[in-house]
Amino acid sequence: MNYFQMPELLNEPLPLFTTDVLKCRNFLLLNDNFNWPYGIYRVVGSEALSVLSEVVLEKGINHRIGPNLHLFHVRNDWLPTTGFSLPSQYQEGVLLSSDVATVVDEWTYAIMDAEDYVKYLIDNFPSVCIRDDKGILVGWFLQHTFGTLGILHVKDAHRHRGLAKYMVRKLSEKILENNQYAYVNIPETNDVSRKLHERCGFRITGATSKIIYILGRDSGKYNFPTDKQNIMK
Repeated sequence: MNYFQMPELLNEPLPLFTTDVLKCRNFLLLNDNFNWPYGIYRVVGSEALSVLSEVVLEKGINHRIGPNLHLFHVRNDWLPTTGFSLPSQYQEGVLLSSDVATVVDEWTYAIMDAEDYVKYLIDNFPSVCIRDDKGILVGWFLQHTFGTLGILHVKDAHRHRGLAKYMVRKLSEKILENNQYAYVNIPETNDVSRKLHERCGFRITGATSKIIYILGRDSGKYNFPTDKQNIMK
């Protein structure tokens, strides 16, 4: 079974399952009703990746293939019960619309119209953030429209104080309290993020996927992130 999810930016994901890769290729290649809007396309299955890569090349669509992603998830009974205190100089909160620019500026995988996307997440999905004693935003963690947790970031001057671990636990608790699955996609080269989430109780599911960044036919100005850059910081 091969699986496509496209696109994930500003629109609800369009899932496409196929057991016949050739027919799927012809559908994507010959279907003029789909105009390949820019966004993040998630692909599960090596044959699916090959098909999508071939189609976008043949159609002359500007794109880049991202890293392999491993899916991790956590349950309530896997969450550690100790070691998650917040230092006294910090306060936990939720993200506000006024925080959008700060979040986008630090997001490695931000693409065009990322401000609209992040604002939509803040307005409609759970989030956790940390501010210092002056009220300045120093860390955040969000839930994507397609369900995974992501865009985790702690500013450099505030790292190694347990803030990322604290936010991972808190947002996971929120998601689980809403009777949703708490899961995250982690690039296979990002050992820092993997170890962080494992310390917070996350376990690998065995599912692997890739993401393809698509900007459409006429766009060529965006500098795609390299595979060595971490999606989780």
